[in-house]
Amino acid sequence: MEDERFILSKLSKKEKKIVVDELSKRVKDVVFMNAHIKSEEAFEKVKDYASSDDSIQINFTIEFLVNDIRQILGRGRRKEKR
Repeated sequence: MEDERFILSKLSKKEKKIVVDELSKRVKDVVFMNAHIKSEEAFEKVKDYASSDDSIQINFTIEFLVNDIRQILGRGRRKEKR
């Protein structure tokens, strides 16, 4: 089996767009599904002692595996064969 980095470096522009578009959708889904929870957690941290100059931070860490990218790419290639 080839090294995944080597495979990914050979993606066509069209394949790269397929992967980037799908990863973007997945990021939006994760943020949308967790926005209320993260906002409530941030509010609870500052509700009793925040001054008007304080900031509220809401952070997301989203991790994808190379296998996620390979799955997206495989699905995109199967669709093209139809």
